Formats: sequence, structure tokens, C-alpha cells
Amino acid sequence: MDDRLKLTIQVSGPDMDDIDVGNARRSLRSMLLTIDVDDVRPVTQETLPEGAKPGEAFVAGALLVAVAPNVVGRLVDAVLEWRFRQRLQVEVEIGGVKLDFAITGKKRDAIVAMLIDRVKRDAERATESTPGT
Repeated sequence: MDDRLKLTIQVSGPDMDDIDVGNARRSLRSMLLTIDVDDVRPVTQETLPEGAKPGEAFVAGALLVAVAPNVVGRLVDAVLEWRFRQRLQVEVEIGGVKLDFAITGKKRDAIVAMLIDRVKRDAERATESTPGT
């Protein structure tokens, strides 16, 4: 079983045009590549996360990130630090649950742990219910 998590990170901000969003997304991507992530790529119509509807507004400033569960905490901390330097709104989606960064560190840690456990359980159930596995 592949234990990598796929996260969607959305960048936005008040009064940002497409160029600003693109620049912010590139900056965030560059920063994410310095930590231990497996892959970071812009979300396009072809790489939309499972369950997303084509044409959703988040595509313009979104990144799709593949990461091991033990790196999620580090990733969230790095995104939080980046967000405060940029003064932008950032939202991370893990397994269909959205994490906004306007929360305390303690609450963030609890939510990240809960999300990782939930995604792992869902993946295990999917594997158990797949015939021939």
C-alpha cells in the first residue's frame, strides 16, 4: 500500500490578480521543495484531486503535494511560517478536510494528527474492501 498522502494547498489573498496568485504559488512551491516532500505540482484540470469538480476556483492558486504521513507536521509548520511572511491566506486540504491557518498551534497539531489517522483508516478500509487484495 502506498502510504503517501496527497494534499491540496490553496493560496489566495485580498485583491490578488492571476499574476499575484501565480507568483505566490511559485514561491510556496519553491519553499516546499526544500523540505522532504515527494512531489509538488500546480493543480490543473488534469491533476485535480479526487472528488474535486472541474472548474472549481481553487485551481488557479492550488498546489498538489505528495508527502509521507510523518512529514505532514513539518509541512504544515513550513506552510504556516511561509504564510505569515507573505500575508496571504493559505488552506491545506487532507482527505477532504480543510485546514485553515487561523488557528492555534496546539489545535493545528491535533487536527493534523486526526487527519492523518483518518486518511490512513480510509486507505486501509479501501484496501480491505478491494477484491483480490
